[in-house]
Order: sequence, then structure tokens, then C-alpha cells
Amino acid sequence: MKLRSLLSCVVLAASLLLQGCPLLIFGAAVGGTAMLVNERRASDVLVADEKIELTSNQRLRASGHWERMNLNVTSYNRIALLTGQVANPEVQQLAEKIVSEIPGVRGVSNELVVGPFSTFGARSSDSFTTTQVKARLVNGEGVNASHVKVVTEAGVVYLLGLVTEAESNAAAKTAAGTQGVSKVVKYFEYITDPAPVADVKK
Repeated sequence: MKLRSLLSCVVLAASLLLQGCPLLIFGAAVGGTAMLVNERRASDVLVADEKIELTSNQRLRASGHWERMNLNVTSYNRIALLTGQVANPEVQQLAEKIVSEIPGVRGVSNELVVGPFSTFGARSSDSFTTTQVKARLVNGEGVNASHVKVVTEAGVVYLLGLVTEAESNAAAKTAAGTQGVSKVVKYFEYITDPAPVADVKK
């Protein structure tokens, strides 16, 4: 019970301090190294995902249309998820094009909405919802919380990860039952072997 409570605290802290980071690192290990817990992506894919997110932000900022965007780019297994708001359909398409052309990107899931930008209050609410979903995944059953990436935008929860079908269903059920969640969208890639895997699609 104490271990589960400790894990809940770790996930809650990680969601607040490492927002957007797909990598959960536990503690210092011998020689200054860290231990990755239950990560199903290979180390080079983890690095690629970080690079895709960083490069996306850099290129979008340099596009000349940054003031017309209020968006986030989340990369998991080199698939980029775009969430947030843009000023018009042209900017929506431009953002997808820019991200899709980044080396290493296997695909883009464009969930951008044309409309008014979200308020600070709305973004804070979404962050809290993400934290709640992560905590419930830790304390729930049927899926390891470290296998699921959670992104929330306007009350809609997007789930990413490399999971089995049973894990997918468990994660979606947990997310849907969380207060503040209006909809759950699954962007999982499915595996048949729950053992650690790397980049299941080339």
C-alpha cells in the first residue's frame, strides 16, 4: 500500500514538473545513471520523440504564423499529436505540414481546432485533469500507467502509447471515469506481446 501511494506521488510530481516529457526517470543510480521503468520504446525512439517536439516548436515559431497558433506537439513513437487552437484552416494545415516534414516523423494526428484560444483557466483545468487521469491509472488495474501518455485539451483526453488491446480498454475506461473528462480519444499503437518493444512500425 505504501509503495502504491509513493508511486502515486511520483506520477503526480512528474505530471506537474515534466509536462510534455514522455520519459519518466526514477532516482539516481550508481555512477550517476538513471533507471527507466517499464518503458516500451527503445532509447533512440525516446530521443527522437524529444527532438521532434523541440524541432516542431522551433519551426512553428519561425513560420511567421506563431501568433495565430495556440498549440502543443506531443510525439510518441515518432507519431506527432497536435492539440490546441489556430486562427484559421490555413494555419491548421500549415502546422500539420511543418511538423510532418520534420525528419523522423512517421505521421501526424491533427486535432487542432479553428477557434478562440483557450484561456489560462481552461489550460490549468486541463493540466489538473491530466494529473487526475495519471493518478487514477496508477491506482487502477489492467494497465501500467507508465505505458500511457496522457494529453488533455478542452476536456478531451488523448491517450497515446504502445499497449495491448486489453490495456487500451482499461486505460480508456479509467480516463472516461475521471471528473472533468468530456471525451476520450485513443491514439494507441497496438502490440500483441506486452514485453518491452521498440518502434513496432517502421
